[in-house]
Amino acid sequence: MNLNILLAQFQQLDKSIAELDQRILNILSPSKDNDEFSFPGANLLTIPGVDSKTVAAILSAVGLNGQSFASGKKMIGHLGFSLRYFNPVKAKSRIKYPELD
Repeated sequence: MNLNILLAQFQQLDKSIAELDQRILNILSPSKDNDEFSFPGANLLTIPGVDSKTVAAILSAVGLNGQSFASGKKMIGHLGFSLRYFNPVKAKSRIKYPELD
């Protein structure tokens, strides 16, 4: 009896996941013929290493239009990205090596 309940719950979860996957696919699909950049976040796909799943994750965090944030800087901070420039040459110069006797 308990296994039947668990099985039914798993089946319902699978169905819900499939529905959400379809909704994500609909959001990330071009709305016009031959216009691959007509959906929200399409410009993010031009970044190397960013695919549709990454765009979906970002859109789920910030919304389709990002209006829940006062500025782009606040949105980037919410996502955990840093806008600081990293200079590896300067970073190496800050490394303190112990002196050898």
